[in-house]
Amino acid sequence: MKFTLTIDTDNAAFDADRGEELAGLLKDVARRITTEANTMGFSFAVRDSNGNTVGRAELLADSALVWVRVGDADDYQQFDTLAEAGQHVAAHLTAHGDYDPDGGVESEDVARYVGPALTGVVIHATGYVGNNGVSLFWGNVHAQIDRALTDAEILAFATALEAAVEEEREEYR
Repeated sequence: MKFTLTIDTDNAAFDADRGEELAGLLKDVARRITTEANTMGFSFAVRDSNGNTVGRAELLADSALVWVRVGDADDYQQFDTLAEAGQHVAAHLTAHGDYDPDGGVESEDVARYVGPALTGVVIHATGYVGNNGVSLFWGNVHAQIDRALTDAEILAFATALEAAVEEEREEYR
């Protein structure tokens, strides 16, 4: 696993005493790691004393695979990147006619979903909602979940999915 911490100190909260503000942030990060960390890792925003997001703390597995299963009809597929996973889901949606071809799929249609039978996302422009959503997680070679995607990773997947659906739509026009 790999721990990363980024903090941007170029805002008003750091103007009076940069060292004191930074020390306070590091104490808050340490407290959150102690109370929120788990074996699957973590990812959270770092906020300054004014409440502004100034960074991110993450503990992520560095050898995990992206696992995807579209609804109940698909098998689990492994990918090295979120972009590849997005392309697979786009091809599946296109092949099964699971979205309005005139409207496509927008990245805003994709949302995190964690339910009793699914850790992944739902795609509101399709029938893949609720427990029939898209399983999407970081896991080992046996498709055992290591951790759920972060919000930033879901956005990266959604952006890749939107672009791949648009490419698929262009091919069918």
